[in-house]
Amino acid sequence: MPRVADPQLEGRLLAETLRIADEHGIEAVTMRSIASAAGVTTGAIYERFADRDALLQRVIALAQKELVAAFQSLRTVEEFAKAFVGYFSRYPHRFEVSLRLFDARLASGEPMPLYEILKALVSRETAVQRRTCEHLALAIISLMFGTIRSMIAVGPDSPRGKQLRRSSLTTLRLLLSSFPRK
Repeated sequence: MPRVADPQLEGRLLAETLRIADEHGIEAVTMRSIASAAGVTTGAIYERFADRDALLQRVIALAQKELVAAFQSLRTVEEFAKAFVGYFSRYPHRFEVSLRLFDARLASGEPMPLYEILKALVSRETAVQRRTCEHLALAIISLMFGTIRSMIAVGPDSPRGKQLRRSSLTTLRLLLSSFPRK
């Protein structure tokens, strides 16, 4: 009797890959670990993805799409900062991947959707012009990346992690207050 293709298998493979990466880091993602978690053979994975890199690229793209969708409804720069810190505090293994993607896209000029959301918020809240808006948004995203990196190192819920969160929001408010508001 021929096997019936499982229409949900690809989604399960992607979900298990993301779960493993979230729990243990991207280095822990192997075809065997995914197959075991999804209850399939590695051959079933290779029928859908050429290799581990192709699978990871797809998972990273899906995670980035999810992240951007979650941030599109934010209305202020401070909401963005709080959501950014909250998201990467929950998903610390996604942080390094996102940072590498941001750096690569910044260097190559590729689109950076999350950064574009931040720039739009900065533009909406302040009366700064294009170049200054760009500089301000880069300063804010740099502050957020630095905050998250340190929070992950000390533990997001530790006293020092909470202090870092408060300090970054205070710094953000001071930074924004130094520019004319709309």
